[in-house]
Amino acid sequence: MKYLLFVLTLALTTMNPDKEGSELMKEWKVIKIKGVEKLSSSPTIEFQKEDSKAGGFAGCNNYFSTYKLSGNTLSFGNTGSTRKMCPDMSVENAFLNLLPRIARYEIVKKELYLYDQTDEILITAISQ
Repeated sequence: MKYLLFVLTLALTTMNPDKEGSELMKEWKVIKIKGVEKLSSSPTIEFQKEDSKAGGFAGCNNYFSTYKLSGNTLSFGNTGSTRKMCPDMSVENAFLNLLPRIARYEIVKKELYLYDQTDEILITAISQ
């Protein structure tokens, strides 16, 4: 019984819900987007823990969204953006179309990998 109490106490004192996803809370520069051969611009993703909002530069316009995070599962809510037209919208269109498909994330060294539900990498980014 003492052992069980010790394990429970240890688990409760080392668990910190405020730390969940803390490694995400920075600005990320996108370096790869599924379906885009070469990036003509570099989108960014910045996560804000306080209000579960994300946003950044999509390749031509600024965008904003909400996100949900639980463990390593990640999903984005509805996304909006400014409405400027640029000569090349391919990067922005691909990036914004992939955000709703994201199901989880993984950080390896300083790279962020965003996966869909079939574990296919959709977006790769590096920390700024």
